[in-house]
Amino acid sequence: MRYEKLAVSRPRPDVWMLTLNSPPDNRFTVRVLAELSAGLDQVEGEWRLANKGREPSKKSGGAIVIASALAKFFSNGYEPDIVHGPGFITDTAYPPLYRVLSFPLVTIAAIEGHAFAGGCLLAMCCDFRIMGTGKAWISMNEVFAGMPLSYAVAAIVSTRVDKRLYRDITLGKRWTAYEARDVGIIDEVVDNSVDSRAVIDRAVALGEEKAPLVASGAWDSIKISEHGESGKLPLNPEEQAKRFWGKMEKKKAYL
Repeated sequence: MRYEKLAVSRPRPDVWMLTLNSPPDNRFTVRVLAELSAGLDQVEGEWRLANKGREPSKKSGGAIVIASALAKFFSNGYEPDIVHGPGFITDTAYPPLYRVLSFPLVTIAAIEGHAFAGGCLLAMCCDFRIMGTGKAWISMNEVFAGMPLSYAVAAIVSTRVDKRLYRDITLGKRWTAYEARDVGIIDEVVDNSVDSRAVIDRAVALGEEKAPLVASGAWDSIKISEHGESGKLPLNPEEQAKRFWGKMEKKKAYL
């Protein structure tokens, strides 16, 4: 896929970055969500190819940073005109979220601007969330837009926060960076008042630090076991790799 709203880069050998760039506020359109999914496929493919044929002790891990090219917004959520379309939540909105949630590399949200609705959900699907000190809020405000949460999305949020905080989140409460850190929604606050790249730089550094931890290839199965269907055994790294390459072959045939 030719990217129009996304840039894929590799700031470190074991750290990739997906940068959303859909002015004015990184709304999630069908195109943006499709490019996000394609970018994730590209990164996973590059990581798996790099490790192909290596002995287990020689394999490398990796991390992916999801960031924004827009200083004011990480993402303002879903495009209002499409959220109530038939099958949108289950067929279009949820798959990229679950893809991030179950990604085999460490995932880090670099939140420099507002993260509302779907933008907040995307950040919460990441393993780590880093937010800048600028004038930005993080909030799930779907309740104000009349957008229901699917059971799957509700399950994602409920695994991240306790029940009382879940109530506040789903009622659209907004938090600043420090407030969000204090209640456990984000992991770190970075002062970006002077250096506009401070949040991204910290996210990349964290990715470099955590990348070796997932070299075995089991990280996606571990996360899937938390969010997947009960009663199903998680796949081992070899099976997960076969599943990924099988999916890519099907996509290639379709295209």
